[in-house]
Amino acid sequence: MLAIPATAVLYAPYGDTVFIIEDKKNEKTGQMEKILRQQIVQLGGTRGDFVSVLSGLKEGETVVTSGVFKLRPNMPVVVDMALNSGKKIQDMAIAIVDMQTIATAMGIQ
Repeated sequence: MLAIPATAVLYAPYGDTVFIIEDKKNEKTGQMEKILRQQIVQLGGTRGDFVSVLSGLKEGETVVTSGVFKLRPNMPVVVDMALNSGKKIQDMAIAIVDMQTIATAMGIQ
């Protein structure tokens, strides 16, 4: 079973869907580009901000996690990781190191 952020799901009366990013060859230019495929999913339970996916999604597929209400099938996309700044990743690493230091100090291995 897979879990994805609840913000990745487009909830609708006819069925819940997610947008998957796929590589596809542009027939006009011959270049590979990233496009969106809308996929119906069957959802399970939730835990915090995540929802389990019972069917419709395979491990390793890249799912759009926010702004899905603005998207359309076959729309070309560019993946921009600007929101995942190095500072944020460094802060997370520092938090992990601090937690390890605290656990060591408490005798928890």
